[in-house]
Amino acid sequence: MVHEEDIYSIGHITRTHGVRGEVAFRFTSDVWDRVDADYLFCRIDGLPVPFFLEEWRFRSDDTALLKFEDIDNIDQALQLVGCEVLFPKAQIG
Repeated sequence: MVHEEDIYSIGHITRTHGVRGEVAFRFTSDVWDRVDADYLFCRIDGLPVPFFLEEWRFRSDDTALLKFEDIDNIDQALQLVGCEVLFPKAQIG
């Protein structure tokens, strides 16, 4: 189980992008880009749930498009819209 002191907020998922399950992520910290992170957490129903990154790319200075493993369609991606995105402190050097 992940404890609150082991993670911190780095932004929110704002909307879906396309039909392949991609989401737009508005970030407040670029640590996830500077540190080679394999996964991020999304807060779902108050709990941090890990999602492994399949691919990502910048959309603007404060937005990136994320594709998580096993999120393969717009219906699955819609479930993540509005979720807080959290970074695991353990992945920082």
